[in-house]
Amino acid sequence: MSTPTKTLEFKVERTIPAPPDVVYDAWLNPEIPGNPWHIADKYILDPKEDGLFFWTFQGTAHYGRFTHAERPARLQHTWMSPNTQGLESIVTLTFREQGGATLMTLVHSGLPDTDGGRSHERGWNHFLDIFPGQFGKADYANSVETDLSASEAFARINAVSDWWTKGFTGHSRKPGDAFTVRFGDTFVDFEVAEIVPDARIVWRVVDCCLPWQKNQHEWTGTRIIWDASRRAGRTRIGMTHAGLAPHVECYEMCQAGWNFYIGESLRRLLTDGAGLPDQKPR
Repeated sequence: MSTPTKTLEFKVERTIPAPPDVVYDAWLNPEIPGNPWHIADKYILDPKEDGLFFWTFQGTAHYGRFTHAERPARLQHTWMSPNTQGLESIVTLTFREQGGATLMTLVHSGLPDTDGGRSHERGWNHFLDIFPGQFGKADYANSVETDLSASEAFARINAVSDWWTKGFTGHSRKPGDAFTVRFGDTFVDFEVAEIVPDARIVWRVVDCCLPWQKNQHEWTGTRIIWDASRRAGRTRIGMTHAGLAPHVECYEMCQAGWNFYIGESLRRLLTDGAGLPDQKPR
């Protein structure tokens, strides 16, 4: 197979509620969720200039060499995996102080212009959706465990009216599908933004009306992210509402709602086959 000559580059940014030195160290700490070393089945990590890294996940190897390590401002390393098809791509991370927080920017360049190369953008977004939640002031998150497979669990999650509300219309099975949930005068319109089979589902809020709030459109632009992982013979389903953080107006009420619908209703659907959805079809 010939090596592709056309390459691509993409950038991912997140604001992390912690100073740059704390964020830099956390990114290199395998004990912290949201960095690639945390999910590794096994790893070697020597984060200094000319130091090497190697990690595997579900049998797929990733490896490279650190070319720059300037704590707490900048980190750069090469990156190779089966999806780089022999190309030595470059990952550059910068950590810039911004109003007491850190603007973390990741640029991945030199990737082949293939489906495998483009999949790295989805992968880094996955990590950086999880990573900020380790520093407080985090987006709402919850999780449940089940004996079902990831595929079976996602099928039940997609049956929204079985665990959230009977006031469900539309479709939620494939990317581009749209659906609405209603609770009286309250409604939320979703688009299915991403599906990675047996691994991830992302719903994006395109419109909403939360009539009890000053900002009735507070959920618009937020995302519901479902991630599946397999540990100790069980499936763990993690749910993050990206954009629903303690500083927003509806956080306390919405947190209580999610705690019930994820922690009780969805959990019962995944374990007992019957959830506790709102029963009033609209």
